[in-house]
Amino acid sequence: MAPYRWTSANAQGRWFANAEKWAQELGVADENIAYDRIIRSEVLDAHAYVVLSATLSFTIKGQHARRLGILTFTLAKQGAEWKIESQAWAA
Repeated sequence: MAPYRWTSANAQGRWFANAEKWAQELGVADENIAYDRIIRSEVLDAHAYVVLSATLSFTIKGQHARRLGILTFTLAKQGAEWKIESQAWAA
């Protein structure tokens, strides 16, 4: 979904607003993602990379749909917390 890349202040909020708009335009509702297992994870100092096997369930225009895929995250440690820097979904 456009603009394909969100950076700077409030990037997550702007991504979420664009995702909500995209979902409404397509008639997507009742989204749920379930993580099955960790496929790969690495931590180096204050950075991490995680790949998860996942199932995305949703309805689109009233029809139930289910997609199997992988969800990849990069993370950075800020103080005592890990923060997601990027994520990607692939079938």
